[in-house]
Amino acid sequence: MRPQKAIKTILSAQYFMCFGIMGIMLPYFNLYCYHLNLSGLEIGTIGATRALLIIVCGLGWSMLADRFQNRRFLYIFCQFANAWACLFLLFTQSFSGILCVIILASFFYAPLISFMEAFTMDLIGANKNAYGSIRLWGSIQFIVMVLCVGALLNYFSYRIIIRLMVAGFFYPGPCFAIHSKDKGPQKTNPKTFIHYF
Repeated sequence: MRPQKAIKTILSAQYFMCFGIMGIMLPYFNLYCYHLNLSGLEIGTIGATRALLIIVCGLGWSMLADRFQNRRFLYIFCQFANAWACLFLLFTQSFSGILCVIILASFFYAPLISFMEAFTMDLIGANKNAYGSIRLWGSIQFIVMVLCVGALLNYFSYRIIIRLMVAGFFYPGPCFAIHSKDKGPQKTNPKTFIHYF
């Protein structure tokens, strides 16, 4: 069993990475699409589709995690599947191409934040006060990445947005060190689907 300090470091590193990527994608992905001459409606459609899929697919992934009690495997799988899906953003600049990639990537991205929050609450145990200091690293990295990418855009092409985003998704290293308290598959009643609403 890892000491509490090691667990806190691992979780902080994961928040640092995930929210760093969000610090690139949330403020700047729409700007990237704008520079590709996509219309306002097309950019809005991409954003709305991503948001909808994260909600709907996140529910499905959560049900799978509860059913098989193997959240860690699903988390790592979704990390890498999302990264490989986002890789195709480097090779398409059309609305239809970007929309297809976003649909695929969002399907796998959907459970990542909720799973990470669940890992954190499980692993810090009774020491709930540690959550704030762990989560703080995500907020710090988000702010740092927003400022850094904004500064880089003064010197580099807008294409650096997508390259940094994809590179970030391909470095989910800390996720391998996350310990899970999953207990193995459980039998569930399909009627309990209503519980998730």
